[in-house]
Amino acid sequence: MKDPALKKKLIFLWLGLIFLNLIFIFLILAAPVIRNRWPQLSLAIYAAYAPFCHQIKERCFALAGEPLAICARCFGIMTGFFLSLIIYPLIRKLTCPEPFALSLLIGVSLPMAVDLFGNGLHFWSSPSWLRFLIGSGWGFSLPFYFWPAAISLWLTKTGRIKIQDKEKQG
Repeated sequence: MKDPALKKKLIFLWLGLIFLNLIFIFLILAAPVIRNRWPQLSLAIYAAYAPFCHQIKERCFALAGEPLAICARCFGIMTGFFLSLIIYPLIRKLTCPEPFALSLLIGVSLPMAVDLFGNGLHFWSSPSWLRFLIGSGWGFSLPFYFWPAAISLWLTKTGRIKIQDKEKQG
């Protein structure tokens, strides 16, 4: 991809995605900190994250004596995604619409699946640090599938690449 205007747009989108993730993480950390001073705002933040996470207090890290807005595993996913997104251009060009091998996603999904089923069936109860670690590993891999899919979709929708062209490449 040699179009400099397109590269600038992709960089802008990438930076926007980083900024959006930073806001998500900031709110996760802000909810417990502001709970005593601005309880309504804090509760609104917890409510905003509730559809995406069970928020079981015992499975959440605490800040200022209160649980984060999401559990340790979900916080790991968000943190891993954010960190991976930041270093993405060091590993792969932002203009590359090809995802990593599916085997990587399967490899990082297996520990997550085993831990989820083991905890769900009450075979064991993983400590929060392990949930965070497993979640961050999975979250770290996601940009290598999300970003290529997003730019491929965007390039197709804007007419910069046609589906037939993609089929010829593959």
